[in-house]
Amino acid sequence: MPRRVGSILSGVLSGALVATLGYRGTFLVCGALVLFANPPFRLWAIGALDWWKTRRKTA
Repeated sequence: MPRRVGSILSGVLSGALVATLGYRGTFLVCGALVLFANPPFRLWAIGALDWWKTRRKTA
């Protein structure tokens, strides 16, 4: 039963994303999720944010 509910919910959410953002917007959102969920890209993003925060504090 939980698998069926999860797949239905996934379909509803993806349909809502496509309806609100269109196919290009959905593609960009999913691409961003993949980049930040993947550990190397996530670590690069965290490092860039830390660098930006320290740069702004010293300026």
